Order: sequence, then C-alpha cells, then structure tokens
Amino acid sequence: MKIFDKTTMAVTTGAATLALGLTLLAPAQQANATGIWRIQSPTTGKCVQWNGYGKNITLVKCAKKYAQYWGFEGTQLVNISNEYAGWCLDVPKKAERAPVGRACAHANAIMANDKRVGHKTYMAGDGKYLKTVNGKIVCGKRTADKKKMQWKLIA
Repeated sequence: MKIFDKTTMAVTTGAATLALGLTLLAPAQQANATGIWRIQSPTTGKCVQWNGYGKNITLVKCAKKYAQYWGFEGTQLVNISNEYAGWCLDVPKKAERAPVGRACAHANAIMANDKRVGHKTYMAGDGKYLKTVNGKIVCGKRTADKKKMQWKLIA
C-alpha cells in the first residue's frame, strides 16, 4: 500500500518551501510579537523601566513607551529602546541592589521560567532573584513572600 505518491510529495514539499519563504520574508517585529512585553510587579502594579546606560533600572507607572518594553535575546533581558538591541538588564555584584542598565556584551544572563504575555514568571541571574522590595526592583536572596519575586508579562 502506497501512503505517498509523487503528487502528494510535490504538494508537501511545495507547502514547506512556501512556509519557509514566508517566514524568512516576514518582518522581524511581526514574528517576534509575543516575545516583546512590559514587565509588571504584581505587588506595586508598576513596570520595569530602562533609564540609560549605567543607571539603575526602576519601577514606574506602566506606559506604552520603548523604555518599558523588554525581550529575551538568548539568556539576556534586552530593552528595545535601542534599535540595535544592545542594552540589557544587568544583575549587580552585591545583593539587595537595583539592577543596572549595561551593554549586552557586559551584562549577566537572566533566566525566566515563563515568557508568555499574561503569565507570571520568576527571573534570576548570577544567583540573585529579581524582586520587588519596598516598591523598588532589587536583586537578591529569595523571599518568603513569593509574590515579591513574581513578575507579570504584559503587552
């Protein structure tokens, strides 16, 4: 019994080639739409914001501006305010301090357990958790209150 014949194989190969071609020609933003989001603290309702190279990352009122949109580039958390995607969130060397804006080439890896819009995630880097303490974002030890270590990804 034949499962595939020449016609089926030609249609299947043509469809796969067309899908690959459309994927390669599609705009990068469109293909990446679900991978770019704002990061909101459930305890304050504020969003993580890029404030410039060498400056502390802060929590501010959520707004739809580039300084608040983030995405993962490999294992780094990248801010999209730079068209070349060269600005990353960096974990400070000392615990219980605010993360800092750095060039991605000099920033630590940040791991997240869920990267979907509308979901809560934990993020950590260099042995420190990103968390909300006294209304501010800091990197440090685990907290007993897990909600302080959670972040919600919003569109």
